[in-house]
Amino acid sequence: MQASLKSNLATNSAKIDELMKVASQASQDQVRTFVAGLQEDNLRLMKDYLQLSAKDQKVYVENLLVDFSKYLQEQRKQDLMLFQTRMSSIEKNSDQFKQETELILASIISNPESTLKKANNY
Repeated sequence: MQASLKSNLATNSAKIDELMKVASQASQDQVRTFVAGLQEDNLRLMKDYLQLSAKDQKVYVENLLVDFSKYLQEQRKQDLMLFQTRMSSIEKNSDQFKQETELILASIISNPESTLKKANNY
């Protein structure tokens, strides 16, 4: 009887050891599956994040280019206004110079003797 108990105990112990190995193996497989799932989820999330980040950067750069284009247009407009103002000033000065020259010539033509006396005095 004692031998039978020892035999049953040894058999049961071997069965329990086998069950523990199977349970341990199943547990390792579950851990591997869980870790693989986490890695896939992390990879997918990183791809999504990078795509969103790239989209945000693209929008930011596009907005930056639009703002820069507006700045250049405004600068061009101001430069053209300044150029027109200066051209008007040059035109005005030229007209004034013409009028003064015409007045001097008219004065010389109408009174040539006084002009010669002034020239001789200098």
